[in-house]
Amino acid sequence: MSVTWINNDLCSKIEGKIRSFLWRNSSDKKCMHLVNWDTIALPKDCGGLGIHDLRIKKLSLQVKRINCYLNGISLIWVDLVKVKYLHLTIGNLFMLLMLGNLLCMLFLNYILSLDQLLAMVAMFPFTMIIGLVICFLLLSLIILTLIWWIIILMCIICYIITVGRLFSIILYAGNLCRINHKHRVAYTVRR
Repeated sequence: MSVTWINNDLCSKIEGKIRSFLWRNSSDKKCMHLVNWDTIALPKDCGGLGIHDLRIKKLSLQVKRINCYLNGISLIWVDLVKVKYLHLTIGNLFMLLMLGNLLCMLFLNYILSLDQLLAMVAMFPFTMIIGLVICFLLLSLIILTLIWWIIILMCIICYIITVGRLFSIILYAGNLCRINHKHRVAYTVRR
């Protein structure tokens, strides 16, 4: 669950199978719930069965993976990602920005709503909040870079159009001068 993407519908189906295992008898008929699901989902210390909510478990495992990456904890996969993508050279700077964007998008895709985001921010350590800010800044840097390239491209197009118009005006003016010169020569020869 921490490595692969599992849809929330699949989590609901798995929880449905767990509920049906707990509450149904040998037949396939539905029966009455004797205990509330929230009570069953409580930890064993608090009187529940310790069955976790799969969506929250999935989210916490994914946040744990991202936290390991952002805090630089020495794990094999963290070292592999750093060696492969994060050696800072001029050619790799774009890859660094794209990797930051990818991590930020993966993390934001796991969060379903703003309420969950606020609840998670309350549980995050300070370094994780800094990691989110860095992801946001990298994303805004990429957007600003794209806007900058669009502006440069528009300026180049305007320059080409302007130079083309000036060139056509110069050609037109040259043709007018040539035509005027021919008329003057013809006018002076007739006199």
